[in-house]
Amino acid sequence: MKLYKSLFIVTAIVAGLLTSCSEDGVWNKAQTADLFLTNGTSYTFDNTSCSYTYYPADMTNGIQIPVTVRRGTTAGNYTLPIAASFSNDETLSGPASVTFEDGSNTAIYTITVNKDLAIGETVTANLVIDTLSIGIPAVAKPKELTPESTAADSAQYEIETAAYEAYLKKLSAYKIVTEISLMKDYNWESLGKGTYNDFFLVEDAVPCESEIFRAVENPKVYRVTMDYASILDQVGGEADGNQSKYTTITLLDKGQDFRGVTIDGDNYVYFTPINSGYYSSANEADYILYHPMDFSVNWARYNNTSYVMKYQEDGTPAVIQLSGLYLLEGTSRGGAPCQKGAPLAQIVFPGVKIFDYSATMEYAGLFTDTKNIVYVLADYELIGADAKKASAYKVAVVSQNVDADAVADAILAGEYEAADLKDVAKDGRIQIEIPEELTGKLQVILVIIDGDEVKNVVAAPFEYYGGKNPWKSLGTDGVYYDDFVLPFATGYAYGPWPVHVEVEEHSETPGLYRVKAMYAGIADAFGKTGGENEILIHAENPNAVYFLTQPTGLDLGAGEYSIVSYGGDDIEYFGQQGYSADVVIGAFPEDFGTLKDGVITLPIIQRKDADGNPMYDDEGNPRIYQGFLYQGTDGYYACTNGGFQLILPGASPAAVAKAKRAAAAANFEYRLNGGAANMVKVNKKDSFKRHRRLTFDFSK
Repeated sequence: MKLYKSLFIVTAIVAGLLTSCSEDGVWNKAQTADLFLTNGTSYTFDNTSCSYTYYPADMTNGIQIPVTVRRGTTAGNYTLPIAASFSNDETLSGPASVTFEDGSNTAIYTITVNKDLAIGETVTANLVIDTLSIGIPAVAKPKELTPESTAADSAQYEIETAAYEAYLKKLSAYKIVTEISLMKDYNWESLGKGTYNDFFLVEDAVPCESEIFRAVENPKVYRVTMDYASILDQVGGEADGNQSKYTTITLLDKGQDFRGVTIDGDNYVYFTPINSGYYSSANEADYILYHPMDFSVNWARYNNTSYVMKYQEDGTPAVIQLSGLYLLEGTSRGGAPCQKGAPLAQIVFPGVKIFDYSATMEYAGLFTDTKNIVYVLADYELIGADAKKASAYKVAVVSQNVDADAVADAILAGEYEAADLKDVAKDGRIQIEIPEELTGKLQVILVIIDGDEVKNVVAAPFEYYGGKNPWKSLGTDGVYYDDFVLPFATGYAYGPWPVHVEVEEHSETPGLYRVKAMYAGIADAFGKTGGENEILIHAENPNAVYFLTQPTGLDLGAGEYSIVSYGGDDIEYFGQQGYSADVVIGAFPEDFGTLKDGVITLPIIQRKDADGNPMYDDEGNPRIYQGFLYQGTDGYYACTNGGFQLILPGASPAAVAKAKRAAAAANFEYRLNGGAANMVKVNKKDSFKRHRRLTFDFSK
């Protein structure tokens, strides 16, 4: 890794310039005795590179940049030729040589800045010492031997190769080339101390202190400092010294052209790349957070992920979310979630206080009591410190077509009657009656109220079809090949397993199927009760079949199993970002299953490693899956045999026979390969399924 000095102020003829130079420390290597130089003197630059930054006021008195050149003697006057090239000849200039005075081993080569730069503009100068002038005759690389070469040719080749390698060794001991870069920066005014946090590297980290500056010449540009050493220290990590000290954030206007992109929304921001200093030893690279605009191919998809979440009364941002692409330095590998609701990093401005009313809730099934009253079950957790001490909590069941936030506002205003959480919940589980008039796609909502404001609304969607039974049984001779639960529960002693099931179809929604008691038979086999839950499968579009996360009702002692197809997981994941199911299906059609000839199948997905490479087991077989299995709070890749199938009642004998052959073949291959490796847990953060509403206090 490169090492850099701390920034310091140059006090020579560039007083006021901020500079950073490479620290190679090779002068002591450039010894005349080691190099056998013909003239007995060596010459070198102090650094292979230097970067300078100046500010608007610095141009008043003019700017000159000194470059130190050293020699291995102090005797005599000597003029050393310097070959200089500049990226902009109108802006930079310099002499063709530098002169050493008798008694000195240093000379100063001066680069003159003749023209002011635009803010953010960078110019460069490349300086080269002619190797011939310092007594190192050029040696050509020897020509390679050919099949026709003689023994004499080979001997001569060895002599020339030795000479060439000695020549390269001499050159390597010299810093005979240096690059100087110069950039003009804003004058900055400090707004005070806020906070900066990185949720990707340390999900529950304590924010680090951050001094935030505003550009005097442009109030839409901010400089935000960060301390990655303290962030990583919280999890026992250590920044490697290359971590960014700050990022520059630009507020963007709708319709503005910026970096070749027309900004199509309000409140968006651009940030310069942030090196976390977190080093991956496996990849020999740091993790760096990039704005999607740095990768134009991703801009259209991720253009709303970095934005001002809230403004203060004077128009200054209160909180800025940063999200983009967390990649390994110099590669396209790494990756991280990029979504509007889950920031990778967050900046809180000075004087702004955040209250955390975050909470989670997930659907846990339906329950019918002895009076035939139907209840929905949902597991919830109050996560944020402020959520745990709010003044009121209300619960209601409403249609998914209704805006949950609007319902919450109506509850606060007394215009909608809702239950108190304490009356319908126990030990983290809500059990609330479904109103008789509601049927179809519903949601249970939890409203957190503090004082006279709604602070958060979390919702758990589910489906229930009550009243007149809209479900029509297709028969009890359906066959479900389970590749989710049984292989996992038996330690992979079995592959896809056939279970006879009853399947119903919704009379008003053709292609919406309900599988009855899909896991009751497996529960019986283990001497357990349960597995009676109905599983809804969406095959309204026979070319885009999926099912959402659903509890099976089966618990073999380590937590209830829930299952979700790969496409259903897509819909849930992107649904948290505001995308409809139709949009997700259109974007990722290959992630969804099919219904053909009365048989439902799911696509087989090959797992990939962190670098995006396909994964294989020890026998060279692809590691595959078709969905995810949840056991309690743990998630796993599921259907690792690729054997999931649902044969609908009434399917043609030919289709049934074909499906059975396919399932048997999958099971045979499974056994032939000695069974699957242990199921691997899914690395999913809870925050991906968390709806969080933050509120702000601007008091000093």
